[in-house]
Amino acid sequence: MNKKPTPRRASRRAATPCSQFPRICGVGRDGENHKAIVVYFERELTNDEMRQFHDGLRTANVRLHPEQPAAGCDRVRADVGTGSEATHA
Repeated sequence: MNKKPTPRRASRRAATPCSQFPRICGVGRDGENHKAIVVYFERELTNDEMRQFHDGLRTANVRLHPEQPAAGCDRVRADVGTGSEATHA
């Protein structure tokens, strides 16, 4: 039987084009969590943009460290955009 490949479903959220994504103005340390940094953008990110930014960082990390699974990161990913992401230790 020859089955035709089914097209992949389009993402539910539209990605912000790179040319429209807010510029990064700076990076700093989180005063309460030594494993966290703060990224300052030129404007407030939407929840979808925050998820897109997180996905990009995670993709870059996997490419840099393919042998190391991102253990413990799923918990943070589930909270992206809910306002509670800064509470993790």
